[in-house]
Amino acid sequence: MTRSWLAPFALGLALMTALPAAAQTEVKDPPPTWSHRAAKVDFPQRLGAFERGRVFEYNEDGSDASVGYDLTRDGKLAAILTIYVYPANELGCDGTFTDAQAAITRTYKEAKLGAERRLPSPNGATPDAARQVRYTFPLALRSEQPAPVKSDLYLYCAPGDRWLVKYRATYLADLDLDTEIAAALRAIQWPAPLR
Repeated sequence: MTRSWLAPFALGLALMTALPAAAQTEVKDPPPTWSHRAAKVDFPQRLGAFERGRVFEYNEDGSDASVGYDLTRDGKLAAILTIYVYPANELGCDGTFTDAQAAITRTYKEAKLGAERRLPSPNGATPDAARQVRYTFPLALRSEQPAPVKSDLYLYCAPGDRWLVKYRATYLADLDLDTEIAAALRAIQWPAPLR
């Protein structure tokens, strides 16, 4: 077993350190369209060029969950996109964003913070509704040797709603995936409270 085979698995575990809940259960053999029952949002097998991987639930009722998607280029892993949908918490939107940033810098000691920007809501309908920040750091994403990657943290807090939508996208630094990631988010049929 080589480290290059373990790299995507290790990355997936590391990305999950920024989760809002402590326990996790992998959803075994999820159907082609896996549903987050509480938030009423469906996650298909494919989102554009991204293929669904692992699904996790972090509490007993499944209201706190994540769905991972992988992007491959030339038969190799090029990006991991993990979308989290979970109930709002006592930290509020700003506190949740700060907490997620702290989890990244704890996990990746060499992480360098880029500029924060405002992005649209998940379906793209409401401009400047979400916060996003980009980090860069070395990571063995495609091979045994660490290479520079970009890692984006996005958080959408619907006004007056009880749900948060967060994603982490980690990909090779020489790629520009902003358009593909936005298209993947828009490919999901978000219910009204999460748009």
